[in-house]
Amino acid sequence: MSLLIACFLTCLIEGGFFCCFRSTRNWKFLTASVGVNVLTNLSLNLFLRFLIEHYDYELVLNSLSVFGLEGFIVVWEFVMYGLLFGFSKRLLLLVFLANLASYLVSYLM
Repeated sequence: MSLLIACFLTCLIEGGFFCCFRSTRNWKFLTASVGVNVLTNLSLNLFLRFLIEHYDYELVLNSLSVFGLEGFIVVWEFVMYGLLFGFSKRLLLLVFLANLASYLVSYLM
């Protein structure tokens, strides 16, 4: 899957998720969601491509390293959203679930 398609799908899935489950459905949050997801999705996918080109494909994609990187992305997104909109347990849960939904959809594709 190309980087831009993966990034677009992530923005679409997570943006839709936040629209459904975030109590304040405003343009500021959706714009931040697109910006945060473009940054984190492209960074993660470029890093994974670097690892695949310089290391073993099976080692990278079939190991727990992908889950560790996804966990790092969840924390990083939570920090970015928290700085913009305030930290809360609910926000952490929503960021985790949005990333889980996005990961599962991309995995199934």
